[in-house]
Order: sequence, then structure tokens, then C-alpha cells
Amino acid sequence: MSRPFSAVLFDLDGTILDTTALILSSLRHATQAVFGTVPEDEVLIQNFGRPLEESLRALAPNLEPVQFNQFCQQYLDHNREAHDRLVALVPGVEAQLARLADQGTPMAIVTSKRRDMARRGLDFFNLTRYFPVVVAGEDTEGHKPGPEPVALGLSRLGVYAHSALYIGDSPYDMQSGRAAGCRVWGILHNTFSEAALEEAGAERVAHGWEEIGRWLDPD
Repeated sequence: MSRPFSAVLFDLDGTILDTTALILSSLRHATQAVFGTVPEDEVLIQNFGRPLEESLRALAPNLEPVQFNQFCQQYLDHNREAHDRLVALVPGVEAQLARLADQGTPMAIVTSKRRDMARRGLDFFNLTRYFPVVVAGEDTEGHKPGPEPVALGLSRLGVYAHSALYIGDSPYDMQSGRAAGCRVWGILHNTFSEAALEEAGAERVAHGWEEIGRWLDPD
């Protein structure tokens, strides 16, 4: 069976795993613990898709190093404790991963998430078998929206950017994939708008994985 792309690379949170409830719960816990108050969800969501330290620093730009480390630790402790009861699969994604695997399409994860938690989510839903390559936040000095994470994923898969596809749910994903030279598609989750993804460079924006499946159909 022919395949339309030499490889497909994916963001993780909001693209394959529905972690919105987990991330928001962790952010609420950490901000309440450190500041005694919790920002509106719209404020917390603005930095989804960035590495943890960057997103937390955006919420707390004036914290001293010791306090900031405590802020990060509060987030991480809650995130680990709540992970298995709050994380879910994005509907329809597993069928499309299986289909791509059956076609022999190489696949990779390119995420800003820490490796231990990225692996935990993939293992929890038995998805690790689909991804011989996982690029996590620790793997590059430069992060999304720069090209380095996606470029590293392409290199590890041994494919050229122009024939590969990167799928994500945030403007940072779109910008990173574009900067690396990939085709980029957005998928709407419950965070960023279609207009925001298109403005960031999405060639197409899907309302769900069934729609992406139709686009991926080589026939």
C-alpha cells in the first residue's frame, strides 16, 4: 500500500493524549500552593505546548530561583500523582496510528514534555510500539517554536523534511514544523483556535482524527 508521506511526526499532549484536565489541574495546584490564588483557565492555557519551565516562568516571571524551583516541584508532584486518572486518549487517534503502522509509515513523537512523563503516557495506553523515536524536552537546547525538536526527530527517523508531515494542536507545533521544513497539519483540541493554528502556518486544520484519516488516505 502506498503512503502519502515518508514519515509522520506528532506532538503528544492535545494531539495523541488528552492531557488538558491533567495540565490544568497541575497548574491550579501549583499556583494555589505558591501564590494562594489561581488564574483563569484562559491564562493557564496560553502557554500550553511550551517546555514546563518556560510555561511556568511565564506565569511567575518574578519568582526568585528557590521559589521557582518549588513552583515547578509542586506542578510535577501533582502531575505525577494525578496522571493515570486524568489522562485520556484523543478520540480516534489509535485507529489512525494502527493504520499508518500497517502502511509501514515511520512515526515519531516530538514533544516539549519531559521524557519520563511522555513515556509514561505512551506506555499507559500501549502506544510505545508505534514510536521508535521520541524527542522530548531534554533532547534539544532549542525548543518549539524553533525547528530543533522536529529536525532531530527527522534525523533520527532518517527522512527528509520536505516529504514528512508534522501534526500538532498548538501554534508552537505549527511554527516548529514549518521551521524544520515539514508539511504541517493542525488538529483542534480544546485549547487553541483554528485561526490561531492557521496563522501559525497550518496547511490544514482538522476537527478530529477521522478527518485526518481521510486526508491521509492514499487512494
